[in-house]
Amino acid sequence: MQNNNFYSQSDLLKKDFGNAQTEILEGLFRPGIYFLAGTSKIGKSLITTSLANSVSLGKPFLGKKTVQGMVVYFDNDNYAFESKERIIAQKFGNNDNILYNFQDSTSLEDIKDALLDLDNLDEFNLVIIDCLANLDEFPDTDAFTENYATIKEFRDFLVKHGLCCILVHHTKKGKSHTQDSVLGSKSLTSASTGTVLIETENEFSTRGKLRFILRSRKEIINIMKDDEGINWILDELEEAEESIDHNILLVITGLVKEETHKMVATCQELTTILNLDLNPKGLYRYLTKHKKTLNDNHVTFEKDRLNGDRVIRLIYSPEDDSKSQS
Repeated sequence: MQNNNFYSQSDLLKKDFGNAQTEILEGLFRPGIYFLAGTSKIGKSLITTSLANSVSLGKPFLGKKTVQGMVVYFDNDNYAFESKERIIAQKFGNNDNILYNFQDSTSLEDIKDALLDLDNLDEFNLVIIDCLANLDEFPDTDAFTENYATIKEFRDFLVKHGLCCILVHHTKKGKSHTQDSVLGSKSLTSASTGTVLIETENEFSTRGKLRFILRSRKEIINIMKDDEGINWILDELEEAEESIDHNILLVITGLVKEETHKMVATCQELTTILNLDLNPKGLYRYLTKHKKTLNDNHVTFEKDRLNGDRVIRLIYSPEDDSKSQS
């Protein structure tokens, strides 16, 4: 093959793309451009400031590992004194690994020039731009062709220099969990590396979600306000399902009522004993489908043989609670 523009799939998998593949945030952020979008006053700048401090120190962010590197924060949405007040409110101290720029922050061209003027650009891995609405390149966020080309060109620059950029933006009014909620045409998000949506019930909510909509991955991280109601932190409280499948509930309650907390019988026998509204032949597949719910309620199951018959062994083990707490 003479044309060097072609890769075999095998060659592509072997190729080392250097820092373009470095994960800035475990499994989620790598070099490229990501929109962080949410409604007004929801706490977007609080999240980006927390992310900046985590990356600059190599500390976890919302339960995810970070790769340590210097950070530059271009702010065209806040006065310098307001950014200072935010940093103090979030209890972040002195940090020479984060640079703030309030002068070269209203144009992507100015931002590129400012970055290229850094003698140690190779030490940076995160760029934050707060926010898109005040950038000269976007007088009309519905101009599809122009916006796509602008974002794509800036993304190429970022990837070339191994930089991950978080560009703060706004969502449209009303509730939406998709990229269509981002203000402007689809050209913005389609040209980006990914979109992160901040979702809360309202501006006073103390709990919410970060929805990561990336090119090859989707993920939701539950977030909550800290004890002082300022920082968004990881919500580690387990969300229990309020509803449960009727037949699975019959399995659980049947085992709890059974004195031995065990049942060993054929599919047909179990379906009858537990009064399940199921095709007996599909019982094991059905249990497998709801395995997480059963495990959450301390029920395990497995296939077995008894006197030559294929049976299912069901066990309820409430003592697992005391073991895990001891």
